[in-house]
Amino acid sequence: VGRLTDHSCVLNASLTQLFNAFQAAEFWKMLYCLLRQVCEDMSRVDTPPMVDQVEYVKAALAHYGYGLRDLYCLPADGSAGSRELLLAFSWLLQKINLLKQLMNVHRLRLGDETSLCTCRRADALDLAEEAVTRSRAWVDIRRLQCLHGKLCFRWRALHSAEHERCAALYKIHSYTRGCSTDLNTDHLSVMETRLIQDPKYGTEMLQLLELESSWLEAYLEWKQCEGIYWQWMESVLNAKLEEGQASDTQDHANANKVTVPGQLSTHTDNYLIGEIDRLSESLGNLQKELQQIVSDRTALWHEKVMARSW
Repeated sequence: VGRLTDHSCVLNASLTQLFNAFQAAEFWKMLYCLLRQVCEDMSRVDTPPMVDQVEYVKAALAHYGYGLRDLYCLPADGSAGSRELLLAFSWLLQKINLLKQLMNVHRLRLGDETSLCTCRRADALDLAEEAVTRSRAWVDIRRLQCLHGKLCFRWRALHSAEHERCAALYKIHSYTRGCSTDLNTDHLSVMETRLIQDPKYGTEMLQLLELESSWLEAYLEWKQCEGIYWQWMESVLNAKLEEGQASDTQDHANANKVTVPGQLSTHTDNYLIGEIDRLSESLGNLQKELQQIVSDRTALWHEKVMARSW
């Protein structure tokens, strides 16, 4: 009986460990999918190997300024870190308003939208590659020339595609002028023109609108339960802090010695120090300017008072 009990305990511990690993792996995949959609404005995301997903999530969180180092020390195979990922996910909800950005990515655009800047967003870069490149002591100039040539070629292709798109929009707007029922515009949009050309497309658009409505309803339900979620997260964070305080001094010292991976920590720390120095200098200059303005206005006020007294 004792042996059976021991085997049962070992089996339960193994099953619990496997469940936690599976849960952590699914959490890594979820964060990768969400961050990839938000950073690169993509509605569909590919599924690279787990190692690449973990590195992307760590680099994206470092880019947004997530400072809890325990997450960056998690293994690259995605086998652990459910609580750390939960804290990071909650931080993203508050820091970058993750849910609203996701709804904006999946929003059904009924009208015609054009942007003044056709370049890729700064936070849509491949953050992991950028961090690795910046951490290198030297870079081959031929590789930089090759990358610059590819960038120029893709920029010209993107500019040409955007020019063709604008020309097509102009033709649609000019040919349908006076047909719109909207008071703000006097022409039809691309979607309205497509509906006239293919009425069956209305069924697909109706399904997309119903899907977007379901997302909005889910968001409203989330807002009603948001307070409970943050109370639960407060208890999770308190439990983590209590565990940190309960650890002995040696473990705490070793934890402080652990740093973010090289491609993330060095550049991030230097960047933050530089930003702090620039902000301090700007604040000093603003304080001097304010003092000068106050002194000038005080002198002007005294002159006006003296002139009126005479």
